Amino acid sequence: MKVTDYQLIEILVKATNKDTLLKMNPNTLIKEQGLDSLDLIVFFFEIEKAFNIKISTIEQQKLTTISSIKEFLNNRD
Repeated sequence: MKVTDYQLIEILVKATNKDTLLKMNPNTLIKEQGLDSLDLIVFFFEIEKAFNIKISTIEQQKLTTISSIKEFLNNRD
C-alpha cells in the first residue's frame, strides 16, 4: 500500500492537535507550520508506530516536508 500525503497530514494533526494543519501544502516545510521540536519528535514517533518502522535521527533531519516523508516511506523495501 502506498502512503499518501493526506495520511501523513492526518498523523501530523493527531500528533500535534492542530486541526489547521489539515489544509497544509504537502510541499511546505513542516517547520514553517509553527511546530516546535517536541511536535516533530511526536510526529515521527507516530509515523514509526503507524508503519511499524524505525527512522533514524539523520533521516528525520532530511525529511522536511510531507511530500519528502511520503517519498521516503513509499521507496522503502
